[in-house]
Amino acid sequence: MVNFYPGFLLPEGAARYKDVFQVLRDMRARHPDDRDFQTAMRQWYKEHPIPRGNIHHVVDHIEHIVKTAGVDHVALAPTTMASRRHRCSWKTCSCYPLITQELLNRGYKKEDILKILGGNVLRVLRKAEEVAKEMKPG
Repeated sequence: MVNFYPGFLLPEGAARYKDVFQVLRDMRARHPDDRDFQTAMRQWYKEHPIPRGNIHHVVDHIEHIVKTAGVDHVALAPTTMASRRHRCSWKTCSCYPLITQELLNRGYKKEDILKILGGNVLRVLRKAEEVAKEMKPG
């Protein structure tokens, strides 16, 4: 599942957040009250903005996975981002036409694009349903 989180798409995003869990622990220790903690974290994120990816970064990531695992093992997962503040510019699948166009620009065939945009997920879910039916007692 291709994750749109900038920490996976951009080296500077990964570098920025390699220590974020320690920051969260430190903030929690200094701000045990949830409201204070949330306020402190909002301020921290404001002072440490997340670098934004673009459509080319997403498709670069897709291509890396295609080269590593093969086109039959790639699917999009824009909702796998941790929270609202970690999202790239694309909050819904409305960015899929841009991804489709960039894949076409890079020479991908229609069949492969359809796999990436949902065909692979549907194939896996259908297989999971088959297995579940076979395992069902009675």
